[in-house]
Amino acid sequence: MARHNEWPRRAIVVAAVLGGAAPVGCGAGGYPELAAPGYLRSGSPRAVAADLFKKASELEPDRTGPLDIAGRGWLKYGYDDEADKLLARVLSMAPDDGYKLADIAAAYIEAHREDVGLRYWTAAKAVAASKPRAWIPLAAAWARVGNVARAEEFFERALTLKAGLGMSNARKQREMGLAWLDAGDKDRAESCLARALTLGPEDGYQMIDIGAAWLIAGEHDKGEALLKKGFTLAVSSDPIRANRDVAAAYVAVGDLAAAERFAKGAIAADPGEDDTYLVLGRAFLKAGKVPEAEDMLGKALRAGSDDWELLGLVGVEWLSLEPAGRGAARPAPAAPEAEPSPGRRPSARPAGAPTLRR
Repeated sequence: MARHNEWPRRAIVVAAVLGGAAPVGCGAGGYPELAAPGYLRSGSPRAVAADLFKKASELEPDRTGPLDIAGRGWLKYGYDDEADKLLARVLSMAPDDGYKLADIAAAYIEAHREDVGLRYWTAAKAVAASKPRAWIPLAAAWARVGNVARAEEFFERALTLKAGLGMSNARKQREMGLAWLDAGDKDRAESCLARALTLGPEDGYQMIDIGAAWLIAGEHDKGEALLKKGFTLAVSSDPIRANRDVAAAYVAVGDLAAAERFAKGAIAADPGEDDTYLVLGRAFLKAGKVPEAEDMLGKALRAGSDDWELLGLVGVEWLSLEPAGRGAARPAPAAPEAEPSPGRRPSARPAGAPTLRR
């Protein structure tokens, strides 16, 4: 692992590898002004995030996706009023999208607002009780907040349900194992993640995800072995994703020498791919390297100024620099009752889509 004093030099190298002018997004309705130098410093992180969320919604005013991303971002970083308003609109617009409502319920639980989370879960369960994809986010959320009994209850329920598109048996085990690892319970994590690898022995992307998690959790040898094997399996089918995910894992643990090698592969495969900059920007933020994160996220905006999802996700990442305090004595408002649909319902994100953006 790189020494701390190697960061300035190596960060410059990685930035240079990803450097140059990323192509400006030019789709209809885009915001090329987001590519202006210093945009992310044009206001407080909260103000910039709010601007990005607003622009994302302007690009897709009839879809719940921008509201969902922004609402859960506000919630994650303690802005309860903003979150409650946007997520209530999601419920109003898409009362039959059980997966999205389950994700919102899980976000409230992870924000320690369990009563609101359970109300959204009631709405989700009413339309998706037979789908394991609805149960797993709740199981993972309970694990992350330390409620072992609830986590095991929801996980066992998910295991009894037939695996479907977007939620294979391997993914059930992987998602739960990663949640246990986030909670610091390595024994439970090991049990689930080993089963996931057994169920999906040729899934290179799964190996990369699990390897990165173990690496970040301090299990260097285990993490590196899985990253290496997963990369070998995945690189031929999607060299951009394989290279950038491994690069991000190494950035997160400070090994920029290794990150540089894989970043070169990702950029060589497609120098204008905005997800590469997003993922590495997120990794730099997790590592506490804000200037490098700003550079990467700025390049993401330059490459995808017409991509509502990208704008929302960059906003969430930037908001992490200005979290709000959540008042302990403040009562959590009830989730609103579902209202009739206005007639246009956005489709859920396609099953099997990369988890990088979620």
